[in-house]
Amino acid sequence: MTDSTDSNDKTPAQSGHKDDGPTETQAAVEPPEETSAEKEPSMEIHPIHGPVLTLREFFVHLTIITLGILIALSLEGLLEWQHHRSLVQEARENLAREISQNQKATTTILTNIRNAEAQLGKIIETMQKLKKDRNLKNFELGYSLSFESLYSTSWNTANRSGAVSYMSYDEVEQYTEIYDQQQGLVDFSRQALAPLAKMGGALQGAFAKDIKKVTDQDLDEITRIANEGLVYDGAVESAAKGLSDDFAKFASSPKH
Repeated sequence: MTDSTDSNDKTPAQSGHKDDGPTETQAAVEPPEETSAEKEPSMEIHPIHGPVLTLREFFVHLTIITLGILIALSLEGLLEWQHHRSLVQEARENLAREISQNQKATTTILTNIRNAEAQLGKIIETMQKLKKDRNLKNFELGYSLSFESLYSTSWNTANRSGAVSYMSYDEVEQYTEIYDQQQGLVDFSRQALAPLAKMGGALQGAFAKDIKKVTDQDLDEITRIANEGLVYDGAVESAAKGLSDDFAKFASSPKH
């Protein structure tokens, strides 16, 4: 007897049939948990010697803190003092240069104003002669006046920057006297220019015609303008002398 085996009883492996299910096992992969060593460390502040337990430790800590604050304030004050010192030193150097320049200009102003006064004196003398003799020959009539520039840039800068507030009282007083006197000279110089313009017009109007036709009123007007000019020029000369004295006093004073 021969045994027969039903083909339907074969297993998939035996029959060579492939199963429709998955051929690979799929498993969900979970990320590893972070260990405590991998976490970002947090900042912790601890007292140097632990908590303050006694009154003595409290005062020790207080003393250390106080000394630290005092040292910080001292350093800040030192830096500020050094800044103020540099500011004042720079202002002094600029003022010294400016005053030296103005001193030279004032010397030139004194020379010019004395020449102008001599010219006005000559004009007055000539007018008196012409009133007596219209046939006067070989006379010259001229009047010129010029002024040098006086500067106060460094003084104004020292005031705006606050450098003046860090100078001594005597030092500030000296600078103030110089620049006030200088401003007075500038003001008088501007006023002295008015007679100069008048003189030019009077001379041109009177002597553009025949000398014999010049009236006594013309000569008197020229004389009046010349005297007015002498008054203004005298004020300029006085102010310039005073400023020169201040400059000389500054030059001989002890430097800070």
